[in-house]
Amino acid sequence: MTITDEDCLPETLAFNEHFEAAAASRPARGQAPSPAMLALLRRNRLGGDTPPERLPHGRDRVVEGGVTVRVFVPDHADGVYLHIHGGGWAFGSADGQDERLWRLAEQAGLAVVSVEYRLAPEHPFPAGPDDCEAAARWLVKHAAAEFGTERLLIGGESAGAHLSVVTLLRLSRPARHHRRVPGGPPALRPLRPVDDTKPAVVWPPTTAEQHRRDPGQL
Repeated sequence: MTITDEDCLPETLAFNEHFEAAAASRPARGQAPSPAMLALLRRNRLGGDTPPERLPHGRDRVVEGGVTVRVFVPDHADGVYLHIHGGGWAFGSADGQDERLWRLAEQAGLAVVSVEYRLAPEHPFPAGPDDCEAAARWLVKHAAAEFGTERLLIGGESAGAHLSVVTLLRLSRPARHHRRVPGGPPALRPLRPVDDTKPAVVWPPTTAEQHRRDPGQL
């Protein structure tokens, strides 16, 4: 059966009508929202009318550097995924996608650590990257003791993908003394990015994987 654009037209028109009605109550582009509206948009994940569901599987904690993270741990974890949420550097939260992160933890066998980094405009650059770096350095230092594994991954969606790359670049250099990063660089292991379309590359590789891979790609 072939589905054409005409087959989807009623559904598309209904979605457009709903989206237009919802957008009417939101500030116009280029117009700064009021503090109350900004808080509402952040809490409801921009397009939603109600706050996201917080699952009991998630646990909030504050790690070294004063950064809050939300942690999901399945029955058995073969690695740890450091998740950085999207939202244009000004929206989103670590508890804004509990259902998806818990599903990822269960199905992939990964502990998931989502970073509650500071948002613009209240906290200008480099506050967000500082928090992501602090969380990553904490994970590198404590993954084995906290989760029983040193196989680490990092990734995120949209702005979170950008912050993942920024964090990897920062980890390639000695720790600087940002105000929320503890002094003294820990022994680092690289974290590698993952996305929804490609197999994850994890670190450290097994001995067999080391022989198969091109050293220039590690």
